[in-house]
Amino acid sequence: MDPAYHEVITRRLELPLHEGPDKTATLEEAVRRHVEAGDTLYVAAAHGRPNAAVREIARQWWGKTPGFTLAAVGVGSPWTALIHGNLVRRTITTFMGEGYPFPTPQALISRAVLDGRLELQAAIDEDVRRTVAFAKRQRTWFRSERSIDWIDAAADPLNAALPRLRAFLDA
Repeated sequence: MDPAYHEVITRRLELPLHEGPDKTATLEEAVRRHVEAGDTLYVAAAHGRPNAAVREIARQWWGKTPGFTLAAVGVGSPWTALIHGNLVRRTITTFMGEGYPFPTPQALISRAVLDGRLELQAAIDEDVRRTVAFAKRQRTWFRSERSIDWIDAAADPLNAALPRLRAFLDA
């Protein structure tokens, strides 16, 4: 290797002495050092689910009540150990159940919700927040559209819309 490249790589990538010889850690050690009670656990939903990490969290926290928040696009079987073990208190998700071969409720998750061990309000709050933000973006975009004839939905939208609809259909 060219000595100039070696010097640049060493200078840019070398770890400070106080960080140790490298930053690698076993999964067990990483969970012990970085996962704390009250954390929000974001678990990806795709083919590359972090199943090993979820199971290691379950092993280390089983029998405790850390009050985790579980954030995922969908919450299903891979995450039930966290819910069944009372490790998760709240969820931020859009779907709770099984997706394959077709969407169905997941019994352990449903039971935790019905028993009051798992809160859904976080998901509802997040959905409301995102819907409001989306509506604001739409309103901003629609304001620039001159062809839109606005109707006040707070008033009587049906009576306001009918004459406009008749005029459109008659044109």
